[in-house]
Amino acid sequence: MVLIDRHAVAVGVLAALFAGPNLLAPLNTYDGGLAGSAGTFLAHGALPYRDFWWLYGPGSPILSALVTAVFGPSILVIRGLGLLVIAGQGAAGYALLRPRAPHLVAAILMIGGLAAASFVLGVDLTAWSLALLLALAGLLLRRDGHDRAAGLVLGVAFLARFDVGAYAVIGALLLPRRRDLLIGFGALAVPVGVFMALTIPLPDLVQQVIWFPLIGTRQFRYVPPPRADDIVAVFLFLSLVIVPKLAVGAAAVACLLGRLPRSVLPLIVFGALCQFQSVSRADIYHQAQAAIPALILLGVLAGPFSVPAGGALPARARFARLGAFAGLALTCVLCLILGSFSLLRVERGSM
Repeated sequence: MVLIDRHAVAVGVLAALFAGPNLLAPLNTYDGGLAGSAGTFLAHGALPYRDFWWLYGPGSPILSALVTAVFGPSILVIRGLGLLVIAGQGAAGYALLRPRAPHLVAAILMIGGLAAASFVLGVDLTAWSLALLLALAGLLLRRDGHDRAAGLVLGVAFLARFDVGAYAVIGALLLPRRRDLLIGFGALAVPVGVFMALTIPLPDLVQQVIWFPLIGTRQFRYVPPPRADDIVAVFLFLSLVIVPKLAVGAAAVACLLGRLPRSVLPLIVFGALCQFQSVSRADIYHQAQAAIPALILLGVLAGPFSVPAGGALPARARFARLGAFAGLALTCVLCLILGSFSLLRVERGSM
């Protein structure tokens, strides 16, 4: 079975095109420069956690260091790499949605959702964006029975960002054939973990990998709503804050009621765990990071309303299907519309 077909590639290319104008956007004060800076430090012999402060896995600094060694330090090069990561997210997300969701729904959700998120986050390579791509690819491999390869890819996701990789592994473990998955994961994660333990002082490692990310910055507070007169902020708030949480809840309920197959369970768990990113952060940036897995679940929910082979749905089911598709289409269009604002505006000061 081909995991990524030409339709998925086309969706990835379109997602990158919609996000592309952010290549020339102002510098983002969030995570935009971290991977590039860490890569430069690493290319000059400094180790993360020991020689400079780093809260994520070593994956994105390694990738950034390799690119910097070839092309030299450049914001555009790092952003171009980030744009390729976005294209990969679009292709992998679309492949995960097919064949449960119709082509158009899957395509619009991934293109619009990624364009909206990139409008907020920019297109710079970050630990989250790289880990999300690898997590989606690993879950796709897991769904299609390539368990050892899935474990290996999820191991790379874990090394890109520990929390995202762990979320994906937890979801993947809910399906049978766990041994091969764990073998693939351990083949990469364990040696790197041993190397880190041997080369980095334990207090520094614990402080930067465990204490600070999990405990030190926890501030549980609500996300302030946008001003009613700022239509872009309202669209972003609906599409990246409200709709994703509703999608996670609806998918979980549908799974409990038996309306979704067990094969969707890893995606539901992954999407729900990613929402932890938005619980203790009262800003649109963390909300945008957590939104993409949840928007994939929104597309998954379209599956139960497809017409069964060889028969017609009863009237009540047809009405439910119509309402579901109407709501889904509206959400998709809103995502695509606000994503297209990237073509018109690069200033993000109103959010």
